[in-house]
Amino acid sequence: MKTKLLTFLLFLLISNAAQSQTNTTDYVSGVLGATFLTMNGTDMYVLGSENIYRIDTTINNPTPTTIYTVPNDFYLVNFTLNGNLFYIALENYIQSTDTFLGGKIISLDLNNLSSPAQDIYTTGEYISSITNNGSTIYITAETLLNPPSFEPFITHLDKIDASIPNPTAQVIVNNVTNTSVVKGNIIDNNIIYLSSIDDQKILTIDVSQNNPSVNTLVSSRFSRGLFKSGNDLYMSNGSLITKIDLTNPTVGSTDIAVNSTYQDTNNGSLFFANFRDVILVGNKIYATLQNQGRVVQAIDMTLSTNDFNNQLSNVFVYNKKNELYINGLNNQNHNIEIYTISGQKIVSKSISPTNNTIDINSLSTGIYILKIDNQFIQKIIKN
Repeated sequence: MKTKLLTFLLFLLISNAAQSQTNTTDYVSGVLGATFLTMNGTDMYVLGSENIYRIDTTINNPTPTTIYTVPNDFYLVNFTLNGNLFYIALENYIQSTDTFLGGKIISLDLNNLSSPAQDIYTTGEYISSITNNGSTIYITAETLLNPPSFEPFITHLDKIDASIPNPTAQVIVNNVTNTSVVKGNIIDNNIIYLSSIDDQKILTIDVSQNNPSVNTLVSSRFSRGLFKSGNDLYMSNGSLITKIDLTNPTVGSTDIAVNSTYQDTNNGSLFFANFRDVILVGNKIYATLQNQGRVVQAIDMTLSTNDFNNQLSNVFVYNKKNELYINGLNNQNHNIEIYTISGQKIVSKSISPTNNTIDINSLSTGIYILKIDNQFIQKIIKN
């Protein structure tokens, strides 16, 4: 089983020198095999090994609720969200005979969970990651060169149109890597970001190009899940959560949080458990610890800039009027940006004390991130 093998064979020893970083604290337990995370409004979704869990972030001490369980001989690999529709990558594996049968993509309607999941695409290959731009799905899949052995293999990037019945996969890049497992997969403005685990690299691919190339963005340490917020790319690097500024990635990464509580073992040696994914909500990060079945949390202190020259006194939303008012600005113009929870910029304008209203009538219900002059960060909720 490819998914299970990766869980135990890939690890990183992080030294105790990282103690200066913010230590994560417990948020939710009981999410078995927790790997990837995503948000839909105020609901958090966690991908386990066999279940998808929903967590209501509006309540204290939330309890995870199972919304989907895989059929027999299937295991969850990754998921991505298109509105209220989940696209989910599965591995078909018979444990009793140690037989790998291939991969599958299904869709799950969050508005109609009583309806069974729908098959979209089936392949004889292992689908290692998935992301989407609307109904266009991008996957990385592995072509085995010496089957049934999982190694060696070549990872390719494919595109699938989920809006049509029985779609076929169109190869975008036929050799993303032949030396590494690819896991993290996100897309923003036609740029796909991939975490290539064994190569210890973050890769980028511009899928708007006719013949896109694979480029190395930065080196990383055992990075898996990725999350983009504005110009920041968050990475789950071993037992550290780090981020880089995409406008100047050569500067290097900033350590945001560390797991110095929970430990795993490898051949009898203890090491701090590795994060599997990370997301940002406001200035709070959430991350998964797979073997512990936990979602943990920490504040990104680099975003906690509350002084803003002591000029911003309050930010609030009038839902009835579908407008956002910014109070407490000093006597000058300020740049305001609003991002979706996935990091897509949807509003950019200049405001001042006399022109401090922003129309959010066109925004869908959900959570957004407000930035002012790249200094003040505030989570806003559109009802």
